[in-house]
Amino acid sequence: MELRNLITFTKVAELHSFSKAAVELGYSQSAVSTQIAGLEKELKKRLFDRIGRTVYLTQEGERLLEYSQKMIRLEHQAKKAMEQAPKESGLLRIAMAESLCNSYFPEILQEYTSEYPQVEVVIKTGVTTEMFQMLHQNEVDMIFTLDQRIYQSDLVIAQEKESPMTFIAPKNHPLTKKKKVLLKELMKYPMIATEQGMSYGARLDEELALQSLEMKPQIELGNTHMILDLVARGVGCAFLPEFVVTQGIKLGEVSKLNISDCYIQIWTQLIYHKDKWLSPAMEAMIKKIREHC
Repeated sequence: MELRNLITFTKVAELHSFSKAAVELGYSQSAVSTQIAGLEKELKKRLFDRIGRTVYLTQEGERLLEYSQKMIRLEHQAKKAMEQAPKESGLLRIAMAESLCNSYFPEILQEYTSEYPQVEVVIKTGVTTEMFQMLHQNEVDMIFTLDQRIYQSDLVIAQEKESPMTFIAPKNHPLTKKKKVLLKELMKYPMIATEQGMSYGARLDEELALQSLEMKPQIELGNTHMILDLVARGVGCAFLPEFVVTQGIKLGEVSKLNISDCYIQIWTQLIYHKDKWLSPAMEAMIKKIREHC
């Protein structure tokens, strides 16, 4: 049953007149008659007795009127509830690379949750393949990747930016005294690697293979900030996003190495599915990420 027809039925029942109902609802009298006839055909019940110019509810009509009034009240309540609800509210689910989560997002989340307290934010971390799987299965609303530049026809790139990568070493490491360092020289020293599956770690492995080199890491970790701390403690060298190590380099805790024969291009991309409804909460988060990134 269409709500529009129930509204017309209720108005006719209240006014005992098709013509008066038509005037109040802004319909022609024939349109009202057609809606009532359609409702009676759908229910296979006669809803009105037409006696002279006045119409009266039948027993079946009386029964329907009770439910019709409830449905109309529910519609009004639903509209009122939606009008009163905060514009930015509900649940927002984001999957992102662990290094982005630890570096960019504490400040972003602090500002976002302060400005939009009605939004519940759920953050999941994972490698790129896991994030895309979550996106395509609608387990998250958008993903924030740190990987090669990715384009697919069913995806929307809301924000992207090249993210430089950096080789770092303990501040007193022998290679810090050299203006230029070859990748094969670096591989002679202990390395701390990101765990397998991390995008930029995989790209480094590819570059090493092209030079017939192999890295045998002393330690593998998934936490970039722990890797940075271990480099600062003199445990080994590492290959990390520049935004992770900038502060450590500035404070003199670690040193940047100029590896002259290795350039790896990595991008941050904020992505959602083209068929995903862009909710006010999502729009607000996209705007906030653009401001920071």
